[in-house]
Amino acid sequence: MEILVNDEPITFTLEGEKNLGEVVSQLESWLTESRLTLSGLRVDGNDLPLYAPERWKSHPIDGVSKVQVTASTYREMKLSTMQTLLQYIMLLHSGVEAHRDAELKELLAEYPYIRTSLANLIGRAPSSDERSAEPEEPGSALVLDELLQTSGLLEGSITDESQREPILTHLKKLQLLLIDRMKEITQPDQEVRTTAELLRSSIPEISDVSVMLQTGKDREAMAAVITFTEILGKLIRIVPYLKEADSPLLGRSVEGRSLGDVAGELNGFLNELVEAFAAQDSVLIGDLLEYEIAPRVQQVVTLFSEDAPPAER
Repeated sequence: MEILVNDEPITFTLEGEKNLGEVVSQLESWLTESRLTLSGLRVDGNDLPLYAPERWKSHPIDGVSKVQVTASTYREMKLSTMQTLLQYIMLLHSGVEAHRDAELKELLAEYPYIRTSLANLIGRAPSSDERSAEPEEPGSALVLDELLQTSGLLEGSITDESQREPILTHLKKLQLLLIDRMKEITQPDQEVRTTAELLRSSIPEISDVSVMLQTGKDREAMAAVITFTEILGKLIRIVPYLKEADSPLLGRSVEGRSLGDVAGELNGFLNELVEAFAAQDSVLIGDLLEYEIAPRVQQVVTLFSEDAPPAER
């Protein structure tokens, strides 16, 4: 069996693999060692869908003559997946808007696979009700699940017309969110600086969370923490893209400490914060945010500021 990666033949020894799923699993491990990820698969001239491995993973390798693998960097793979998701969401929006039920039926047949990628890539999707003050649970992509179900669209067509506009509104939000995530990949230097400034502006508020909790402003305190963690999450998402792009922003230090040093400590205190919230310990929550987390966030912000010390090369 011939195996090619990006059209280049490789030496790959089979070790008892009996089906395509086992072969592909070994190839993925091999690619990971080279900091690459599987982004395309063709077997004997036929493209196989990576999003639906159940369709081909049990296929026996006896009789397979050629396996062609497309390998991409983490950045390339993420961007390609987001472009696919964006195209799907746009087609879904167009179909709902134009009442094209036949087209929608075909699109929604692929939704289970799209849903998995959407949940993995963007996590908590924006709420369909901007006025809702209650945060959504992580991984609830989807509000879209509920909208498709209650509208009747999953069964083939919208049976409740009152749901058409909410679906369109939500799909538009998903488009904007995906475009924003794609900018994190294609413009990481610019996005990380913008995000760092947002973090800077959040520091005074998270430092006051203890006071909010002690004065009965629990809702405001939670809103401040959620906003802060979302901004921090965005910055954390961007860092791998900076590494792949060999950005000059990496390698900088503040007070002799690198981003890795600060991030490691910050992660530990964030874990303590989660435990403090679970225990409803308002004093510990306030202390962690004000005396441990806020100062380290300030250091992270400084690392990405315009006047930060140059990267060590």
